[in-house]
Amino acid sequence: MVELSKLGAQIMARREQLRLTQQDVATIVGLSDATIRFIEKGKTGVSINNWLKVVHTVGLDINLTTKKMSNEARKSI
Repeated sequence: MVELSKLGAQIMARREQLRLTQQDVATIVGLSDATIRFIEKGKTGVSINNWLKVVHTVGLDINLTTKKMSNEARKSI
């Protein structure tokens, strides 16, 4: 499972590479700078929609892949 803190760190690194401030990103996506800070710190409670807005704004992409599941896990679905 991907940790939100790792995703947040990647977002922050990319934002800094682009020489954008947290406030710049917040203004572009229409969120508060506090929300950008929460995302970069990997805090829970931020909607996936807001994560995706920020990810796309800094030129990143999230790819989903299929993982193998045990027979036990498959039975519970």
